[in-house]
Amino acid sequence: MRLEGLKPDAVVRSILPDAGVTVVSVEWHGSDALTLVYRGPNGKVADEILYRHDEPRLAAVETGRPWSFDGDGALFRLVPYTSREWFVGNGLRPILTVADRPAVTG
Repeated sequence: MRLEGLKPDAVVRSILPDAGVTVVSVEWHGSDALTLVYRGPNGKVADEILYRHDEPRLAAVETGRPWSFDGDGALFRLVPYTSREWFVGNGLRPILTVADRPAVTG
């Protein structure tokens, strides 16, 4: 990641050793150094001076939902079909059983 990619609200890894940080502000010092003000995962604000030689260790983190519903519906329909074929191919019959009494556990 290049230093120019450090913008407010960006999430960056490798500033802290074990977590990503959120960029609060960036103040340039010439074209090869900047002061990065960031907020850590605990909410504490800190700063660090970064130079061009720090660029290889920086990595942007994609922000967004950890899940979404924008997958291919045809692939979703393929899974139950292949599961049914596996059962039939192995001599098993997938059936739904409804018990008239509670299941015994333990």
